[in-house]
Amino acid sequence: MKNKISIKLIVYFSAALIVFSIIIGNIFMLLFKNNAVEIHKNELKRRALTIADTISELMDGSSLNFGPGMGRHGGMMMGMQGGLGLYIRNLDDIAMADAWIVDEELNLLITGSMSHMQYNYTDLPQDAGIVVKKVFEGQTTFSEGFSKLLETPTLTIGTPITSDGEIIGALLIHSPIQGINDAT
Repeated sequence: MKNKISIKLIVYFSAALIVFSIIIGNIFMLLFKNNAVEIHKNELKRRALTIADTISELMDGSSLNFGPGMGRHGGMMMGMQGGLGLYIRNLDDIAMADAWIVDEELNLLITGSMSHMQYNYTDLPQDAGIVVKKVFEGQTTFSEGFSKLLETPTLTIGTPITSDGEIIGALLIHSPIQGINDAT
């Protein structure tokens, strides 16, 4: 009789312990994921603001627009001094992610890699339109999504590029969120 009671106590105590450990584990996973996203968001925002400020300073009153029919070596690229041109050519490396500069109509003005002459809207993240709209209202904004290509959650940040106090472009940085699955 005493054995049956002690066995029942051990089973019930073990079951309660397992249930509580599953609950605590899930809470930890949720908090860890949220913290990893927040840290990545803050780091991405810091980089984007620094890059946008640097581009604004290097612009020195010039425009980001390509003229009609101008390729990557025409228009703005011809007028760029070494500092801005070099900075733009290395934009992906500086941002440590995919980076684009677009106008209000989502025309790609510059991609960080500058490796191809065909600028295409499909290269942008899916929610780029919403981000760019908010950027041209003067906000720095984020968008979270899932990249089928990278098979990981991603963050897109948009921040305004200004020249003489006027927003002339939007800097978009698209980056996978690192560290979410590191502890699992």
